[in-house]
Amino acid sequence: MAFRGVHTSSLPAVYSDSMGATYSKTFKPSRDSSSGVSWRVLTLLLLGVGATVYTLRSSSSSEAARVARQAAYDKLYPGSTRYGARGSMEEPGTAHAPVRKWSQRGVRRVLESEGAVQAEAAAATVRPPASGFDPERHQQYLDLPPLPAFPPSEYMGGWALTQDVYDCAARHPAATVLSFDSPRLVLFKSFLSPGEVDHLVDISKDHMARSEVLHADGDGSVSDIRTSYGHWPTPTPTTHNITDRIHRLVGIPEKFGEDLYVLRYLLGQQYEAHNDHCMDNLSRSRKADPACRDFLKRARGPECGPGHGGETCGDRMATFILVLKHPSKGGHTVFPEATITQASVKNHGHAADDSWYCKDSGVLGAAPEAGDALLFWDYRPGGGSGQGSYEDGTADPSATPVYEALHSGCPVLEGEKWIVTRWIRGAGFDYVPPNTA
Repeated sequence: MAFRGVHTSSLPAVYSDSMGATYSKTFKPSRDSSSGVSWRVLTLLLLGVGATVYTLRSSSSSEAARVARQAAYDKLYPGSTRYGARGSMEEPGTAHAPVRKWSQRGVRRVLESEGAVQAEAAAATVRPPASGFDPERHQQYLDLPPLPAFPPSEYMGGWALTQDVYDCAARHPAATVLSFDSPRLVLFKSFLSPGEVDHLVDISKDHMARSEVLHADGDGSVSDIRTSYGHWPTPTPTTHNITDRIHRLVGIPEKFGEDLYVLRYLLGQQYEAHNDHCMDNLSRSRKADPACRDFLKRARGPECGPGHGGETCGDRMATFILVLKHPSKGGHTVFPEATITQASVKNHGHAADDSWYCKDSGVLGAAPEAGDALLFWDYRPGGGSGQGSYEDGTADPSATPVYEALHSGCPVLEGEKWIVTRWIRGAGFDYVPPNTA
């Protein structure tokens, strides 16, 4: 289920741990004028040892890039581990495969405009790994430390969305940050193993039913807005391992997550632009409509704060998408209201065509391969007092909705698309406290 439908805060630009290798071709190492060696001499030296340089380039440049990425991380997080108090990993991730055309241009523009092009982050060009499953990268997710135990009060609205939690997944060495903010969008290659991909398809393929959308009166029905088929699979040991891994990566209690929802898109099927939170469904008096109120009640809303729906008043806080199969053409996920998008397509006159965002190369988006995952945030840290209720229009959530997280699953043009969605709330989803069941 989802609802249809400018803020600024970001991971500092110096954090280029996963972007340096991907976009190192755009970086130019600075010349050291104090060395006393002219460029002509350097050119002769390079010509004289060309064969040796070519042979050693791959290993030396990978090590140099690794050191540069670690230095960038250390500048941003001095004295800290990669996961704060949650644990650490020794080695950063390998170079990432470049994102598709529709996000690459916008991401490079943001990195350059925010001053992220640093000479030290481009010690050399690093070739990205070949596409497909990477067992070493997958192991990095399996090695994530467990989350601490949470008391019932945390599930009942007492948990806080801090900046550290917001940045947790983006700090992972296997993460590729496609957009730092508005929305925060992160890609994780090889998050699922091939066996997990097959398992999720096998337990769902014979049970798919037409997906529905909710209307303001609270009723659900099929709609041309959303033409996919979906299924809520019964949990298995494999799905439990996957959801546990998701929450260890994101840093949010597992009980905040809705059940996994498997989706299949056939030729021509799509999901038009929408937000996963329901803040687009407020009246002028900031009261939630019946559908939004019932939606928020699943996580102790529509009241806000401790003892109720927490920092989002029961709303969806983050969306995690697992890719099981990607079509050979079309089917990409795009963000038409993203800051990167608006900088790219401004004044292009797209308003007359509702599907323009699936056709324009300036739109932020991604088309991950099977086994990959995407995370985007529907809220960011910081906001109001964390009091009030959407029942009477007094709600003042302490986290801020990200309206730029508006996204669309574009039409499949060739093949079919399978994904799994894990929506994550700001408090326990359908949580029943101990001794009250």
